[in-house]
Amino acid sequence: MPGLGLVAITEYSMQKLAPAEVDEITLRAWRERDGVSYYPVNEKYSSQYYAQPGNAMTISLSKEQPGYVETLQIIDENNAVSPMQIPGMGGRDLEDLAFYMQDGTEYMKAGNVVCISEKNMDILPTGQSGTYTIGPDGYAIWHRITGVGDNKTIIVNVPRQGSFAVYENGKCIEFSWITGHSEARLPAEGMIVFAGAAGAVFEVSFETAE
Repeated sequence: MPGLGLVAITEYSMQKLAPAEVDEITLRAWRERDGVSYYPVNEKYSSQYYAQPGNAMTISLSKEQPGYVETLQIIDENNAVSPMQIPGMGGRDLEDLAFYMQDGTEYMKAGNVVCISEKNMDILPTGQSGTYTIGPDGYAIWHRITGVGDNKTIIVNVPRQGSFAVYENGKCIEFSWITGHSEARLPAEGMIVFAGAAGAVFEVSFETAE
């Protein structure tokens, strides 16, 4: 536009990755995670993360470059690190992946975000009322919604330091922290999360429309 100055910037944007040799045992462990989605459990109940579409992290093994998870180099069965060393913006916000077991449940840590595998999620029981309590670690509770139909509503007694969110096709259709709602229509297939401070209690019931 006339009157505006110009700024010229020259920077690197790509880096060639060296081939990575990975033994079969290590590769087998990563193949079991390939395509699996992991959902955040340590985000605060008021975090905008819960309102964002596609807030899951899905493991995707590189087909073009064996031994890599996207741009992360596989180190062992549970760790992948970024070998990227691009000056400037191209080398920002790099996160390594670390997997670990806790109380029989697999978790993934990416940077400061702890995530739970979708394989470790229970199906939300919609046939009866229930209570969900956030544990001492403060981790959010995720459930899969399946086979519900299109006429079920969830009613939640939301604690002061807590929120719940409902997802359909990866899109957030209800986040109580923003809307202030205590009930939501459940999708036939989807996800729900209860997030709160340690010890927060959610009392849940259901209604079916005639």
